[in-house]
Amino acid sequence: MSSDKIDINIDLTELLSGDDAREIGTWIDKKLIDRIDFYVGEIAKASYAECTHDLTEISQKTGGRCGVFRNHSKAMLCYGERFDCAILSSANVNTNPRTENTVIICNTSVADFYKSYFDDIKPFNGSPENRKPYQKENQNANRESQDLGAEPGGI
Repeated sequence: MSSDKIDINIDLTELLSGDDAREIGTWIDKKLIDRIDFYVGEIAKASYAECTHDLTEISQKTGGRCGVFRNHSKAMLCYGERFDCAILSSANVNTNPRTENTVIICNTSVADFYKSYFDDIKPFNGSPENRKPYQKENQNANRESQDLGAEPGGI
């Protein structure tokens, strides 16, 4: 988080610890993240009420949302200054020290696919009034060929 500013970071996880949520809040305070959306599983509101409250406040400060739905996804999407990526994992997005599998795909089309899917989620808790899905400024038509390891023309 110290080298590149992230335009959007969407965390999709069943649970996130309070310490982890507060850490992400400091990244926003430091202007390292402009926009963030969170999506959490339906158990979050009851079992992790304080953390869900923190995530809701953090996301709304950036114009994002914390959506609650029947979620078990573990993915993070990052739209950065130099590249975009999708991080797909078996791990919850927290500091739990377990052996997990994670794949980082530096490809705008893959990130856009997951973003579109989650933008269409209708969470149980609704969305903030006037919330608009994130739209990257200065969309670059040639960005796909600039993705790390991507061949021109897409996936």
